[in-house]
Amino acid sequence: MTARLVLAVDGGAGSRAVIRWAIHHIGASDSMVDLVSVLERRIMGDAPVMEHVRPLAEEMLVRAAVTLRTMLPAAKISTSLLEGDPADEFLRLSRRATMVVVGANRSAASVRSTVGALYARIAARSHCVTIVVPASWVPRIGPVVVGTASDQAAQFAVDFAVAEARHSSSDLVMVHAWQLPGVGFVEASNGGVATMSIPGIQRHALDVEVERVRVSAPGLKVLPQLRKGVASTELLQLAQTASLLVVGRRDRPGIARALLGSVSRDVLGSPPCPVAVVPQGVGALDAIPPARPAYV
Repeated sequence: MTARLVLAVDGGAGSRAVIRWAIHHIGASDSMVDLVSVLERRIMGDAPVMEHVRPLAEEMLVRAAVTLRTMLPAAKISTSLLEGDPADEFLRLSRRATMVVVGANRSAASVRSTVGALYARIAARSHCVTIVVPASWVPRIGPVVVGTASDQAAQFAVDFAVAEARHSSSDLVMVHAWQLPGVGFVEASNGGVATMSIPGIQRHALDVEVERVRVSAPGLKVLPQLRKGVASTELLQLAQTASLLVVGRRDRPGIARALLGSVSRDVLGSPPCPVAVVPQGVGALDAIPPARPAYV
């Protein structure tokens, strides 16, 4: 299966980071890459303004395509200039994409407004993996960090993180954060009574998931981290030297489907590295070979 990437491009710092990420990540693969810019009529206003902006947007896409074709000769590069609501257009494209990649221009001071940012709106509803790249990002060597939990959504995130770590020849840091008090519980076991502390339960849950990964990906260096604290805080701390941070996205009913969960929302507020938001039900990628570091 050939990977199909949709890159959000608007000429700003965030979209330049997206281009850098694509060059670094895709390497020598034959991925299909669609550079997409969306003109929003609500902002552009009347027809004369739109007609003035359109050729500028087309020129921007051409320049970005030339850069990618030069740096990624094996990739298949295309461009699309669309009109409409940007979030809606990227969500439509996500139905047939492997990843949607969008830049983030937010700073720590604007965490509270993350929920309304374009990248958050896409990540909350995308049908494929969303990669959010900080505007200041430059390629670096580091581990892939993934948040784990005792649910199916986290397993999809872990599987994606495993694939990415193998493709980039990186270590995998598996983080299980908990906040429950250290009290015990009693359960029947083999006709007797066994007592396990809450930290012990959390350690067992992490050990089970780590063993699953080690069986499925022999040779991958897995570094388990059991952390007591707020999940987003622990993930952000460990991601300071990471090449990628991966979080899962649970299926949510009704109107909540349009909103990110608290962990994803918080890590996207001020990400120290690219963040992959993996929807529940999305399989891991096996199409992209290890990327050779490249800088632009």
